[in-house]
Amino acid sequence: MRSVAPVRESGQGLIEAVISAASMSAMLFGLSTLIALAWWAIAVPLVNTEMQRLVLKQLSLVQLVIDPPALGQLVDATTYGVEPDALIHSARWLLPAAPQSWHADELASGRLQLRCLVLKDKEGFLKLGCRTDWKTPFGWELQRADWISQRPGGTVDRFEGEFLNSHGRS
Repeated sequence: MRSVAPVRESGQGLIEAVISAASMSAMLFGLSTLIALAWWAIAVPLVNTEMQRLVLKQLSLVQLVIDPPALGQLVDATTYGVEPDALIHSARWLLPAAPQSWHADELASGRLQLRCLVLKDKEGFLKLGCRTDWKTPFGWELQRADWISQRPGGTVDRFEGEFLNSHGRS
C-alpha cells in the first residue's frame, strides 16, 4: 500500500507557498504605496507653489487695473499668461523620472489641474488663490490650495489649506 502522507505534505507546502507569496506581494504593494504617498505629500505643494509663483510673475498691477481677471472664477493657470511648457515643467515634482511627455499628458487629460482665481477682500485688496488637483496613478485624488495677498507697503500674507475648497471644482 502507498502512503498518502507525501501528497498531503506537498499540498500543504503549496498552500503555504501561495500564502507566503500573496503576503509578500501585499507587503511590497503597501510599502510602495506608503513611499509614493509620502513623496506626493511633498510634491503636490511644490507643484502648487511653483505654479503660483509663475502666475504671480505674469500678473502686474497694470494688468490688474486695465484687464483684471474675472473675480471668483477658478480658471486654468494659462489664462494668466503662464506658458503651457512652464506648467509642464512645474509638474516635474510629481514623478521626477517620468518624461516631460507624461507631465503634458497628465495636464491634457485633466488628471492634473493647475488653476487659480482672484478674489477681493473686505478692504478691496485683491488676493490670488491657486489650486492643484491631481488624480494619481493609484487613483487617489490629491489637492493643494493656498492664496496670497499683497497689501500697500509690501506686506505679503500667505494662507494655506482649505480656502479654495468652498468654491468647488470647475
